[in-house]
Amino acid sequence: MAIFEIDEAVKNTTPPNVIIEGVKSGGREYEGQEIVLDPIDRNIQIDYYALTFVTPEKTTYRYRLNGHEDEWREITGSRSVNYADLSPGSYELQLIASNNDGVWSEEQATLSITVSPMFYEQAWFYLLIVALMVVGFLGISKMRYQYLMKRQEELEEKIQEQTKQIRKEKNEIEDQKRVIEKQAATLEESIETKDKFLSIIAHDLRNPFQGLVVYSELLLTTFDDSDKDEQLKMIGEMKKSAESLYSLSENLLNWASLQTGKMKPYPETFQLDELIRKNMEIFKQAADQKEITIRSNVIADSPIKADENMIDLVIRNLLSNAVKFTENGGEIVISLNKSENRYRITVEDDGIGMSEKQIKSLMKVGSNKSIAGTNNERGTGLGLIICKDMIEKHGGSINFDSTEGEGTTFTVVLRKKISID
Repeated sequence: MAIFEIDEAVKNTTPPNVIIEGVKSGGREYEGQEIVLDPIDRNIQIDYYALTFVTPEKTTYRYRLNGHEDEWREITGSRSVNYADLSPGSYELQLIASNNDGVWSEEQATLSITVSPMFYEQAWFYLLIVALMVVGFLGISKMRYQYLMKRQEELEEKIQEQTKQIRKEKNEIEDQKRVIEKQAATLEESIETKDKFLSIIAHDLRNPFQGLVVYSELLLTTFDDSDKDEQLKMIGEMKKSAESLYSLSENLLNWASLQTGKMKPYPETFQLDELIRKNMEIFKQAADQKEITIRSNVIADSPIKADENMIDLVIRNLLSNAVKFTENGGEIVISLNKSENRYRITVEDDGIGMSEKQIKSLMKVGSNKSIAGTNNERGTGLGLIICKDMIEKHGGSINFDSTEGEGTTFTVVLRKKISID
């Protein structure tokens, strides 16, 4: 027999060591610090004990299952803890103990627990359910859409049957309206053309005739009393009137031919630079009389397939206008450039230019008016309109830029080879 005398004043300062003894779930026992439970095992019992031999019944435990709870739980006497219906996921059990004098263990006993999810708790299953719901919704929507479309088609067929006669009458009315509008436009164009002809005949055609009549009569009545210089002056004025009358008649005939479709381009190959230089020579005398300098910036070897007579008329008109509206001592520059498949002709002068009102009415039949040149040269106002029509029949374009008091630049763009239908 051994007898020990215990001094109650002595405090137990030795902390107990905590050991996890085992884990039970679903009738199975698990060992180790990391366990993985089957999907069907959601209830778990964890057994543990503390190594202390001084009043072990007074040992107090604290535990916490991270991932499931945040607060520590405290229990005395019991050496197991149970968790029921754990959700799928990862958990960590933390466990500490204190001896009979409340001294807590310094190190924790830990256990890592993973609860595997059932197939219907996994992300792919939810995605599958969502996909099935979407497919089902789309299928129902499609069936409903098809049903509604079928109903709509049936209604449309009924409406079409009921309104077929009305549509037919409406189409007939619209056809008649288009015919009337086309006839009205043609009639308006014809009236506008007729008014222009009458205006030219009444004004522009009368002026050169008046000049011829007046100067011829004056020449006849004063022939014996006038000297040679006066006679030559009157003959010169008569020549100007005759030239103006000839130019006007030529423009009227060309314009009439274009309007009636009788004048069509007949393409042939020629050198565009040679045609430009020929026209420069033609207007050299008229330019010299006004001391106007004509400079050229024309490339050589510029073959083009087009109607030579029409292009000649266009260049002649542009040079004539440039000389007519350039002040004495001015300058005219004519250029010819080419790109891959086009030619660009520019005629630039530093003459009197045009006002905004003149620019707006320049290419409009019936609204343009002839403007006297810087030396009172006469014109008909038809030349540029004829040029525009001829260039467009070649599939090209003619544009201009003008500033009053500074000059005018005309630009003609032509294909190197035109196609005539």
